[in-house]
Amino acid sequence: MTKHKNNKLANHQKREPRVSTAIRKKAMIEAMQNSLGNITYSTRSIGVSRASHYGWMRTDENYKKQIEECKEIALDFVEAALMKLISKGKTSAIIYFLKHRGRSRGYNIGCHGCKYLEQANQKNEFEKMSIEELELLLEEERQR
Repeated sequence: MTKHKNNKLANHQKREPRVSTAIRKKAMIEAMQNSLGNITYSTRSIGVSRASHYGWMRTDENYKKQIEECKEIALDFVEAALMKLISKGKTSAIIYFLKHRGRSRGYNIGCHGCKYLEQANQKNEFEKMSIEELELLLEEERQR
């Protein structure tokens, strides 16, 4: 055998057996579930490249659907944490929610009520007000 063939044989013998793509996809989905959708952490933890992950997202609809579900679970987790803060009367959480979810009711990034709440947050004047009281205050401010 030539030196080149010996090197190829030696390199081939050193490699670990290749894990099937199906097993790597399953491991990636589990890693995404465990990390609440963190792609970098997931790919590193199982030794899959980001390029492989994104390639699977483009070519495998079932894989893509499962990964998207992981992202939805992460979003649900964060929304639940936000709602806990809102129920505790945290003004900054209330402002965030109204700015991003209350647009259909007239709350938006430039709304006067939100600006008023931001000023109140700085002064800590409304920390103990109920959500209903805050909404009434915002409604009055909007009608001005």
